[in-house]
Amino acid sequence: MQTMIRFLLPLLCFIPLQQAAFAQVVRGTLMVSGVANTWRLENYVPDNVVIWYSGSACASGQLILPASATKEDRDRLFTTVSLSKTTDRKMFVNYVINSGICNIVSFGMLEQ
Repeated sequence: MQTMIRFLLPLLCFIPLQQAAFAQVVRGTLMVSGVANTWRLENYVPDNVVIWYSGSACASGQLILPASATKEDRDRLFTTVSLSKTTDRKMFVNYVINSGICNIVSFGMLEQ
């Protein structure tokens, strides 16, 4: 039980979403959403998390965090995708395309 609490505690900060997050996205920003069951979550050494087959506009549905992302950002992304997979809850990822690469701008769980 204590392990489950440690796993879910960081994620609880992301669950409350404001309605503004669902307003029209900023020009140039795209969004993909759904249950992450078909998404492949891959961690490349030294700790670069990449999502594949997300349905994004990039090749193979690739979504990556920008180089400026912190370890905490990568951990939260990994946790959010894992939670979506295990609970069948929908999540979203907002991203921009720069030189053919889909860089993640924000992500979170969708309201039920």
